[in-house]
Amino acid sequence: MDCLLNTTNICGSTLTDVGGLLLLQLFHNLLQSKYATTPDYPRDHANDYLNTYDFIVVGSGSAGAAVAGDLAAQKNWKILLIEAGDNPDLSSEIPHLFFSRVNSTQDFCYRVEPQKNSCRAFNNHQCAWPRGKVLGGCSAMNAMVYNQGNPQDYDYWEELGNDGWSWKGVEKYFDRQMNEVIKPIDYDRDEKDILTETAEIFIKAGKEVGLNYLTEKEKVSRGYVGIYKVLGTVEDGQRKSSAKAFLVPIAKQENLHVIKNGFVTKVLIDEATKVTKGVEVFLNNKLIQINVDKEVILSAGSINTPQILILSGIGPEEHLTNLGIKVIQDLPVGQHLQDHPNVMLPVAIFDSTSDNYTNLIDANQIFKYFTHGNGLLSRIGLTNLLTYVNPKDPNSDIGEISHNYIFYPKKDEVLLEKFLARSNFKANVITKIMEQNKKTPIILVFHTLLRPKSRGVITLRSKNPFDHPIIDPNTHSVHEDLETLLGSIRHLQKVFQTSVLKPHTPKILDFDFDECKNFAKDSNEYWICIIKQFSATLYHPAGTARMGIDSKASVVSPRLKVHGVKGLRVADCSIMPKIVGGNTHAPCMMIGSKAADMIIQDWSQGHYEL
Repeated sequence: MDCLLNTTNICGSTLTDVGGLLLLQLFHNLLQSKYATTPDYPRDHANDYLNTYDFIVVGSGSAGAAVAGDLAAQKNWKILLIEAGDNPDLSSEIPHLFFSRVNSTQDFCYRVEPQKNSCRAFNNHQCAWPRGKVLGGCSAMNAMVYNQGNPQDYDYWEELGNDGWSWKGVEKYFDRQMNEVIKPIDYDRDEKDILTETAEIFIKAGKEVGLNYLTEKEKVSRGYVGIYKVLGTVEDGQRKSSAKAFLVPIAKQENLHVIKNGFVTKVLIDEATKVTKGVEVFLNNKLIQINVDKEVILSAGSINTPQILILSGIGPEEHLTNLGIKVIQDLPVGQHLQDHPNVMLPVAIFDSTSDNYTNLIDANQIFKYFTHGNGLLSRIGLTNLLTYVNPKDPNSDIGEISHNYIFYPKKDEVLLEKFLARSNFKANVITKIMEQNKKTPIILVFHTLLRPKSRGVITLRSKNPFDHPIIDPNTHSVHEDLETLLGSIRHLQKVFQTSVLKPHTPKILDFDFDECKNFAKDSNEYWICIIKQFSATLYHPAGTARMGIDSKASVVSPRLKVHGVKGLRVADCSIMPKIVGGNTHAPCMMIGSKAADMIIQDWSQGHYEL
C-alpha cells in the first residue's frame, strides 16, 4: 500500500505515467463504490437522548424497525428506538456472505442447552442459535429469503380467538411489503453461470418426481408444495434489511431518535398501578433510565423479549420468585417456544466434473461485484432454490417440509469450514466434510420442519441481565416430528435417483456415528438417528410471548398489549400463537407494521385500555 501511495520511483517504477494514473483511478473508484460502503443509517443518539419520549421501541430487528419507522410518521410523537448493537458492517451488505455473520460481533452468540434428540453432532450437544445484535437485527444477517407463510397459518391464529389476525386481516401489510417497502426480487436477475445451471438440474429433478415448478409470486412466497426460486430481500445487489427499508429513508427525521449499543435490562413498571414508566438501559458503561409518556414496545425477539419481561417482573410466578424478582404479573412468558428444526445433511456431488466447481469467487467475481453489484457475490448461490413437500399428505398443496440448499465449491477456502465451526459442529464432523470437499463440491441440504409439534421453553439463569438465558427448544420431543423429517429424507433419495440428477453422483456423507452403528444402513431407525445428529435450527424462534385471549395461556392480547400491564406491548415473532410455515422475516415485519397501526388507532381515539 505504501508503494501505491508514493508516486515516486521507490517501487522500481513510477505511477505518474498514464498507466499508473489509470491504476490509481481504479483503486479510487473501487473505494468510492456504493458496494464498498455502507448506507447512511440514522445517527446514534447515545449521547444526546431526551429524558422522556412518547414511545420507546426496544430492538431494531424485522419488527422493531417497522414499528419505529411507521410510528415516526406521526410527526407530533417523539419516538426512541434502542438497539443493543451498532450499524451493520460491510459483510452484512454482501448477499453471498450471509452465513459469515454467525458467531460474529454482531451476533448474540447464544447456545441451546444440551439436547437429547437433536444437536448430537455438535460440541456438548449444543447448537448455535444466532440472533442479530445489530441495527436491523436478524434481518441484517439472515439469508434474505422472502416468505410470508401460508394464509391458513393466519386463519388458524384467528380461530384461536385473535380477532384481526386472519389472512384477510394481515394481507394488506404483505402487499405493502411486496409493492412499496421491500419489493423482493428474483435473486438471479437473469444472470447465467454454473450455479444457475446447477439450480436448473435440481428443478428438472423436482419435476421428474412430480413437483410443479412455481413462478407466481403469490405461490412462491406462501409455502405451497413445489420447487421454485425464492424472492429475496435485496436491492441493487445489496441486502435490504428492515433497517434499510424502514429507517434509512427517514434517517434525518427529527422525531425519531436511535440509541445504538444500548442494552435494555428491564422495563420500569409502577408496582402499585402496573403502569409502564420507562426502561432501564446499560449505555456508555452505566445504567440509565429513560421515561415514556405513552408506551414501551418490546421488539427484542423471541429470546430477548421474554428475558426482558422476566427481568421486569412479568413471567411465571414460581420462576420469578426463585430468581428473587418481585412479581408484577404472573404470565407464561418464555413458554411455548417453537422453532423450525433443520437437519443439515452434507451431500457430495459432481464427482466427475468437480474441477468445474473450483474457485468460483475469483478476482473477476470480486471486481464485478464492487463495480457493478452483480455476479455471484450479489446472490446467495443455490440457497435461492427452495423445495416444499408434504410427506404426511401427498395430496395437500401446503408444504410441511422445505429443502434449502447451500452450495460450497470444491476446495472451498472461504466459507464452509468457518460456517461449520461457527455452528458448533464437532471437530471430527468438520474434518470429514472438509476432507470430502477436497475432492468434490459439498451441498448442505437443509430439511426444515415447518410446523413442529414439539415445544420448548426459555428461562433465566439469574437476574443478571448479562447472563445468557437458558434456551431449551426440546427439539423432537414429539416423535411425530422425527417421522415427518424421515419422510423428507426419503423424498430426497427419490430426487437423487432421477435420470437428470443421478449422473452427477449425489451422495449423503456417511459418518459412522457411534449412536447409529447398531442400526442397519438406510433403515428408518438409522435415518432417525442421523436426524438427531444433524438437527439444529433454521433461526426462526417464536411463541415465547404468545398472543391470546386467556391470560393463563398467553402473554399479550390480540392488540399485543401485555395482559394486566398498562403501556406495554410486544411486537415480534414471540407473539405468534403458532409458528408460520415459512421464513419468519416477512411475518415479523408484518407484525411490526400491524402493531404500529393498532397503536396509532388506540391513541388517536384518545384513550388506552388494557
